[in-house]
Amino acid sequence: MRVFILVLISSVSFINLFSQGLVNNGGYITIQNGSYITIAGGANPNVANQTNGGNIGNIDNNGTIDLTGHWTNTGNKNLRLGLVKFTGAIAQNINGDNDWGNMEIKNAAGVAVQSGNQRLLEIMYQTQGNFSTNNAFTVVSTATKTALIDGGLLDATDGNSSVTGSVKVQRYIPGIYGYHYLSTPTSDATVNQFSDDMSISGFSQEYEFGGWGTFWYYDETVIGQTPHPSIPYDLDNQIMMNGWKTTAGTGSALTPFVGYCALINSGIVSDVAGTVNNGSKSINLTNTVSVGATSKPEHDGWNLIGNPYPSPIDWDAATGWTKGVEVENAIYSFEATSTYMGVYKSWINGVGSHVAFTSIIPAMQSVFVRVTGNTTLTCDNRVRVADLTANSIFLKSNKKTSKQIIRLQSSSLNSNKPDETVIYFDDNATINYEGNLDARKYFNNDGTYPNFYSLSKDNTKIAIQGINNFSDSIIIPLGLDVVEGGDYIIKMNSRENIDNNKKIYLEDRLLNKFTCLDENPIYSFSYLKTEKEGRFFIKIASIIDNVKEINKESLAINAFPNPFKNELNVSYNLTNNAIVKISITDALGNNISELYNNNNQTKGKHNLKISTQNLSSGFYILKVIINDSIHSFKISKV
Repeated sequence: MRVFILVLISSVSFINLFSQGLVNNGGYITIQNGSYITIAGGANPNVANQTNGGNIGNIDNNGTIDLTGHWTNTGNKNLRLGLVKFTGAIAQNINGDNDWGNMEIKNAAGVAVQSGNQRLLEIMYQTQGNFSTNNAFTVVSTATKTALIDGGLLDATDGNSSVTGSVKVQRYIPGIYGYHYLSTPTSDATVNQFSDDMSISGFSQEYEFGGWGTFWYYDETVIGQTPHPSIPYDLDNQIMMNGWKTTAGTGSALTPFVGYCALINSGIVSDVAGTVNNGSKSINLTNTVSVGATSKPEHDGWNLIGNPYPSPIDWDAATGWTKGVEVENAIYSFEATSTYMGVYKSWINGVGSHVAFTSIIPAMQSVFVRVTGNTTLTCDNRVRVADLTANSIFLKSNKKTSKQIIRLQSSSLNSNKPDETVIYFDDNATINYEGNLDARKYFNNDGTYPNFYSLSKDNTKIAIQGINNFSDSIIIPLGLDVVEGGDYIIKMNSRENIDNNKKIYLEDRLLNKFTCLDENPIYSFSYLKTEKEGRFFIKIASIIDNVKEINKESLAINAFPNPFKNELNVSYNLTNNAIVKISITDALGNNISELYNNNNQTKGKHNLKISTQNLSSGFYILKVIINDSIHSFKISKV
């Protein structure tokens, strides 16, 4: 029969008992949720579990043991998920195998493991003093939870606390077998430490010269672009390619703060061992101007950075970061969708391109950032986060926000592979791309997913776009790049914190249709892979004042030839006298030229010949306005 012993400490008289050591003779001492037990007294107090099957310190969630002496465990190592605080005035020792739920090091004289294997299941708080591991300490990761060492958080350097000795830091790899972006939380790890988790091959290879391997880093200084035959999107959208290089061998050192890309199994626990990083860390970031006909400024300045700590970090932390003005404020994470391909997700200014993506970068993960010039990025312990939820998986639960946000997605009609784009309100935003407020569209390399984005006034493709008001005058161009034509949808996933009097409309200028996404959140259509931009626009308005559904058949509007050269014919049939205006805009909706304006055109058939000699070659939108209805056509000059 199991005996439960309830220990109540209510007076000083108990202190002498604990100074002699607390012996558990086969029963359990259970410290329940919210309860607190202090074990103190004597020059060398000791907590001991001296019988097999006994379990001293069986701590339910939130239960706490405050210990000023040594800890010895010779019985059940499972301590459950409470907190053990090491707060002695003299050096404290740990002996025996222990699976710690949570532990706090708060002893200026230090805490040292003398014997036994120690496993951390949740959080170790480094408040004060050194913790010596005796090379027998593991930070555990599972599919549902990854433990962490908090680094003291308030300690900007490593002056008040540190961990000495080797630590094994685990990382559960979610998703599928494919490439994953990783980093090292230790200062002395090598590539070889991943060899038990993956097949490492192809050393000293460069993508630029057709090299192949399974463990890569990214060198931004490599200039030029070489199209990848397996990536279906055109070269303009292959933002970073030539910079990929493999390490020299399995003995190559892994550099803290540098990101790596590994072809690794999923559903496994990977690990690296060594001295865990702590305090201030820096990395040099570059923007090298590419050369050649295929090079563009947006291809330059991309750097793969890795979380250097055994805890999650917050890219948006108010203190702890030193970011030069050259650092754009977005981060970009990769998620494998097949062995070699995947999709990208981004975060900027409190907004994620996907609901499950935030500013938190878990331990052993890396992300891309972009800089506009050479600079140094520095962080310290203040960017670290003692949050188990944030550290549990690569994609994180979403932060709450009060921002006004529109979330849109597009996919093929019967596919569960959508791509998302986000529009949000910020008082400081402008109509052009801004590196501190907008996240560029980093194209997915998996052709089974579309690439869906908005466009700024300066024609930058954007995944997360800030606008400075949600007024009736705002029109936001959308772009959709697909590998195969077919039937697609655009869907409004959500509208957040937007005035209910405002309505979100999707304009299809090819079919001359406005759809209220609040009433009909899914719009389906047929699409050619050559269309890309100029067809879809988002308009936020109280009502659509001067727009009506189009009846092309009754008006018989036609524009020909299309494509055209120096002359365009526009024909239409008016059932009544009408005001007619004809104009041309670019693909973003900017007015190029007003071609015709008649305030009182008589009913009947009309054919206008319009000179287009001043137009450059390219795609345009022909807009025919008859009274209060707008009719748009996509046209091209050759």
